[in-house]
Amino acid sequence: MKIFTVPNIISFIRILLSPLFFLLFFFEFNFFGLIVFLIAAFSDFLDGFFARRLKQESKLGKFIDPFADKLMIALAVIVLVMYFDFPALGLMILFRDLISLLGFFYVQFIDKKIEFKVSSLGKTTTLFQIITFLVFVIDYEYKLIILVITIIVSLAAGIAYLVKGIKALNR
Repeated sequence: MKIFTVPNIISFIRILLSPLFFLLFFFEFNFFGLIVFLIAAFSDFLDGFFARRLKQESKLGKFIDPFADKLMIALAVIVLVMYFDFPALGLMILFRDLISLLGFFYVQFIDKKIEFKVSSLGKTTTLFQIITFLVFVIDYEYKLIILVITIIVSLAAGIAYLVKGIKALNR
């Protein structure tokens, strides 16, 4: 198994960028924190693009990409809660990500015969989560509407993954 492929390196970089943007916000370097977050978010698109384009999809990539996404989003939500008056309802995003991550780890480590594939709804969820972070940081007027849409999309993706996982485990 090749570890140092272009997509895996990009995912590893996102894993490193996530705590960096968190620390930048923590120390109130919000502009730089936002820039690092945007780079990390863009890298989420890049790793998948290069994996398909260069035919470098790998088992490791299927593990670290979702992990990097969840880490990035979890730290973003923590920043929102700490500094941007993020409503408690928004924590449902973390709950959905935690459940899907636990299910993913179970599938990868306990029952390896099940193939995990990210759905387009899951990718859409990550995009909405990124947008939600941005609109709260810039204090966009309709940020609560966007948050509600993000929660609905997140829950829909979570339910879809749960149903898919239950069906796969019952085979």
